[in-house]
Amino acid sequence: MLSSKITGPVYIDDTTLRDGEQTAGVVFANEEKLHIARMLARVGVQQIEVGIPAMGGDEKETIKRIVGVGLPTSILAWN
Repeated sequence: MLSSKITGPVYIDDTTLRDGEQTAGVVFANEEKLHIARMLARVGVQQIEVGIPAMGGDEKETIKRIVGVGLPTSILAWN
């Protein structure tokens, strides 16, 4: 039988900026991505998957901007 008690810390990894944009019809503007990242960090998300820099162009620049803000969270990018 599985215990319903969590005995260790819980870490949240949000994939909205990477995986969410892979949904048909979903495209975030660069400023929206930055705002979403700030809000996720503000509510205590420990890790944010921000995108795929290998896509180049705006994607790469937006990731650099998010990293440059210095959010109190881990930033993860896929390649």
